[in-house]
Parts: sequence; structure tokens; C-alpha cells
Amino acid sequence: MSESANSKVDRSVIAYAFLAQATRGEGDLFSGLTPIFKPIAKIHAGEIFEIEEFSSLVDQLYGLKVHPWAVEDLIPRLEKAGLILRIQRSEDIHEFVYSEISEEFDEVTESDIKYIIKRFMEFSTKILNQNNLPVDESALEDGFLTQLVDMSFVSILLKPDRSKEDTRGSGTLSLKKPKEQSDWEEDVMARSKVDILCASFIIDAFYNDPSLYDLVMRIATGAILSEVILNLQDPGETVTLKDLNVVLDAPFLMSALNLTSEESYKFSIEICELLREKGAKLVTFDHSIDELKDNLKAVITKTKDGTGIGATARRLKSTSFAAYANTVLQNTDTVLKRENIKKIVAPKSNLSFQYFTEADQEGFEHSLGFYQNRTAQQRDAESVSAIIRLRRGKQVKMGRLHTSDYIFITENTWVVKQATRFLKRRNLFNDGEVPPAISEKYLAGLLWAMYGGKGNELTRHLLLANCAAALEPRNDVIAQMHRFLSEIDEKQAEVFNVLMTEERAGQYAMQLTLGDSSFITKDNAPDVLGQIKKALIEKHETDKKTEIESLLKLHETELGKRDEVSDRLRHKLLDANSESLETRSQLKDTKKRVEQIEAALEAEKCARIDEKKRLVERCVNNAVIYEKRIYLIVGFIIAAITGLIAWFELLNSQVLWIKASAVIFFTVITALFLWKVPDHILADWFHNLRAKKFKSCLEYLGIYQDVVLFDIDWKRQRAFLRKDKAIFIKKDIGK
Repeated sequence: MSESANSKVDRSVIAYAFLAQATRGEGDLFSGLTPIFKPIAKIHAGEIFEIEEFSSLVDQLYGLKVHPWAVEDLIPRLEKAGLILRIQRSEDIHEFVYSEISEEFDEVTESDIKYIIKRFMEFSTKILNQNNLPVDESALEDGFLTQLVDMSFVSILLKPDRSKEDTRGSGTLSLKKPKEQSDWEEDVMARSKVDILCASFIIDAFYNDPSLYDLVMRIATGAILSEVILNLQDPGETVTLKDLNVVLDAPFLMSALNLTSEESYKFSIEICELLREKGAKLVTFDHSIDELKDNLKAVITKTKDGTGIGATARRLKSTSFAAYANTVLQNTDTVLKRENIKKIVAPKSNLSFQYFTEADQEGFEHSLGFYQNRTAQQRDAESVSAIIRLRRGKQVKMGRLHTSDYIFITENTWVVKQATRFLKRRNLFNDGEVPPAISEKYLAGLLWAMYGGKGNELTRHLLLANCAAALEPRNDVIAQMHRFLSEIDEKQAEVFNVLMTEERAGQYAMQLTLGDSSFITKDNAPDVLGQIKKALIEKHETDKKTEIESLLKLHETELGKRDEVSDRLRHKLLDANSESLETRSQLKDTKKRVEQIEAALEAEKCARIDEKKRLVERCVNNAVIYEKRIYLIVGFIIAAITGLIAWFELLNSQVLWIKASAVIFFTVITALFLWKVPDHILADWFHNLRAKKFKSCLEYLGIYQDVVLFDIDWKRQRAFLRKDKAIFIKKDIGK
């Protein structure tokens, strides 16, 4: 790259960084752009402001493409910022001229960019030297600055899988690849190495240098915004997406269903929630669902075989995640319905083909290059083609995106770029119009520009997710390492397999080999494994050191507090220095807590049983009292009848012995009826009344089903827990 071109890239990166800094709040993102145009106003002070010329000047200065209609929208803001002045030529005619200004756009200095590049060069040179590769500083800088604002790492995804080729020189005959395909693959291979270095550098900064990562984040955030804001008319605050169908590709759908990395899920779910909030309908093609199932089935199978790699494979070690993944695989339609994502079918009618023919689709598929997975390439081509057919020739400006009916969201920026290029060549798309496909990155910036929100959070999730995805271990790298290690020492091969289940270990493997299996030989494979283990140990030690330093700082802050707090901090510090002791202590505490919980549960269980016993005995007592009352009432009624008979006999008799006999008879009969007669004659009836009263009381207290736990002693009015209390049988008491 020439010096002038290089400086243009530098300036665009500075502009991106400032844009992110100026738009961190929830305010007007468009107005936040105006300071970066100060150099243009200063150079052209007093000259007439022309929209087309201004777009060209921005491109020349920053390499940023600003569409003329976006410039029209910026005019009031440029005027308000004092960069242009309105000159009234007549009552109805006015024009604008550039203002006389002295300030420079220097909020973010070029030294910041040079610092990032310097750190990247130091990081990359070490890795390139380890692989005996030349260090082309110009190519590295150009590639890094480009990737810094793009974040797609698409070359890594397109790079051919060497594990599918004959790497042993077995002499097996195979067809020679066409020169076009070979050239394409070589170009992708070269660019993928720079992508690996960029992703590794960003991940390393995230873990080890937060301030450096923050600066990278600012540039990436600004790049997302500039891609949208500089080419989008201000949509206003009342835009609704209720007529827009957002079609999700398979990888984005997997992220939205939380089947990939946690960072990818956080990013995609925020996008989906905002789309739904604004009225958009989330849909996906049936062939994308098939792709999701194929991907998920493959990774589940490989993980069971011990060969699974990637974020999904790592998470499958969790029993709960494995169960969830199998649920999605077996009940995909149900899960999509629950997530409010509708399945649609790509149009196949002759009417739809008039908007984009089968020949057009084949041409577009060919323009995508040479995917390793041909089925995935066909599905990408079919998805873009389906969007064009569903729109039925409708073309709208970006400012009217919500009226475009259908838009395809993909994680593959290569598909987006190639679709735009292809449609331009066929005169089916013009600059400034809504393309059939947009990247997740562009969508994030678009939603932020239109509605505001958590822009920095979106960028953080997207940047980390893309870097992590770029550094997922490649099949050919893993296969090559495993093959050589197995030939040397089977135990080393087993250690390597175990390490590859850890995300950072896989990232180190890609970083050390630049994702190219041809760099791995039988001689250097053990050394690569050793470096991976060393890097993990160093990271572990760094994490421990950071933890200890954090605890020390906290300890110093809390020194003035109670001795109890100080002792607890000292214990934490000691625990941090001895992981094994900490683990044993945690296991002991856990066991103790489990015992306490079990004891508490047992006590609670006994308390519940005692409470139920008390309530049952209360019902027994009520039933017995009720029975006695009925007994007395019946006895008194019978005695009263007998007494009335004896009374009439006394009134009618004048003989003394008869009167005496009547009194005796009355007394005996009354005593008998009050003592034994009801019990012998009406015993069953009394017991039935008692049982009904008992049942009624149990139902009132809500313990009718629990009475089977107890044996009842009616004489002592007590309830006893049955010996077979563990058997709960619900049955009617009266049976």
C-alpha cells in the first residue's frame, strides 16, 4: 500500500475511534459525526459547499463512502456545528459555503493508532518467526487495519480444509484443481493467516491488556456506526418494522437459540429482542433449518466420538446443555415456535423465477468461490435468491429499509459482499438501496443508528464472538496434530485431545500454527503441544496473580475494619495461593451444607408429620366428643319417654305399693338407658356418626389424604404413625 493510501487508512481508523467516542451516549448519532469534517472545512474555507464534491472529499480524506442523500441529511448538523454557513442569495434561493475555522480534528491522535499497530507487530512477529515465515510489515499493517474495522475474519471461514486432501503423498490419483480455484484458495490461505493474527491479538488484549482492548473496541464500534450512518438518511424516531420479515441464516439462528458460544448468544439475542420490540417478524428458510439440524447432529456425533471441537462441542460436556441441544434437534419446529421464529419456504414457482432465474442463481453460487462444504454454498445462494424473488422486484432506498419486505441476515460477510457485486453487474441493485442480504454487524449498527441503545455492548459481544469463532480449531489442524503425536507418543495425543476441549487451548493451537496444517510436522508437533501447555500454564498463573493482587488490594482497603473481616481476607489470600486446599475446603463445606440441609429437611419432615398427627388426634377427639353428646341425647330421650309412662301410672294409681314400684321402675330404666342400652342397641349407628364426624373434620383441616399414615386408638383418643409410613395409599376412610 502506498504512503498516501496508508495514511488514508490511518485517518479512517482515527475517525472510527472518534465516532465511537462521540456517540457513546443515547443522543443524536448523526450530529456526533460533524467534528471529523473539520479538516475539509478548513481547507475549503469560503468555497461553495457542493454535496457531490463533499462526498468525494470525505472519501479522499478518510476512505469513508458517504452517499449524497446522507450528506443532505447532514447539512443542518454541519451548519449547526459551524462548519458551513448559509448565504441567502434571494428570498427563495440560498447556498452554503465552508466556514473559516481554526480547529483541527484531533480528539483522537494518530499516536493511539500507531501504538496499536506497534503492539500488533510485536505480537505477530514472534509467531511468524516461530513458523519461519517472513515478516512483511506493510502487508501486516494493511491487513490489520482492514480487519480492525471489518471484524468479519471471513478468510478463515472460507479457507480450504487440508484434512480432506491427501497429505501423506500416498500416490493416490486425483483430479488437478482448476487454476481459478487454486488461485482463489491460495489468496484465501494468505489472507486467513493475517486474520488469525488479528483475532489472536484482539483476544490476547482482552485477557491481558484491558486498556489496549478498549481502544480496539472504540475503533470497531466506530466502524460499525460509520458503515451505517454515513450511508443512511435519518429515519426519524417513529420508524416501525412491522412490515419487515427478517430472515435468519443457519449460523445466526444457532446463535439466537444459544447453541454456539455465550458471546454469540448475547449478541444475537439482543438483536432479536430489539427487532421484535420494533415490530419485525423473525423467520428462517426451511433449508436453513435443515442446515442447523445437520450442523447440530454432526457436532453431537463427533462429541460422542471424542472428536468434537468448537464452542458447541465444549458446551456439550454440560449435561443440561446436551439435553437442550438434543431437544432442539428432535423438536426443532416446537423450539422455533416457542422462540417466535417462523419457518418459511423459498419460492419455487415460475412466477417467482421471473425476478431471479435459475441461471441467475447458478451464476451467483459460482461467484461465491469454492466452499469446502458445497451444500452450504448452495444454501447461501438459494437464500439470497429467495429474498430477491420474495421481494418481486421491489427496490427501496436504505432510508426506507422497513418497507423492503424481506431482508436476509447472515454471519457470512462474504455472501453479503458477493451478493452486492453480483446484483450490481446484473443491474438488479444500485448503490444506496437495501441489498437482499446484510451482515449481523451492519444490522447492529443500523439498529443503533435508528433506535439508539446498547451500542458498546453489541460491539463487545460481536467483536469477541467473531474473534473466538475465527480461532475455533480447524479440523485439518487438529487431525494433523493428532496424527503426528499418535505416531510419536499415544499419551501426548490423548493429552492434546483433552486440551482441545478447552477454548483457550484451541485458540493457542490456531495462533501458533496460523491455522495452517501444513505448518505442522512430525518434528515440531511436540513443540507446538508444549507451547500450548506453557501458554495455558502462564494464563493460569497470570489469572492467579491477578486474583491474588485483587485480594491484596481489597485486604489493604479493609485493614481498618473489624478483625473478623481482616481474618476472612487473609484466609482468601491463602486459599488463592493453594488451589488444592481451597478445593478440599470447598468440598468439606459443601458436604457440611448438604448434611445441614438433609437434617433440616428431615426435621421439617418430622415436624410436618407431628403437625399432621396433632391435627388427626384433634379430629379423633372432636369425633369422640360428638359421639358422646349424641349418646347422652339419645339416652335422655329414651329415659324421658320411660319417665312419662311411669308418671302417668303414678297419677292413675291410688295404691301405695304401685306408686313405689313405678318410682323404682323409672329409676332402673333411666339408669339402664343412660348406661348400657344405647351402647348395645345403637353401637354401629354411633360409630358411623363418629366416622362421619371424623372425616368431616379431616376434610375441613385439609388432611383427609394424610390419615392413612396413622393408626387410630379410639379408646385412648390417640393417633400412631404406621410402621409402613413410607407407603402412601390414598383411600376412603369409610372403606
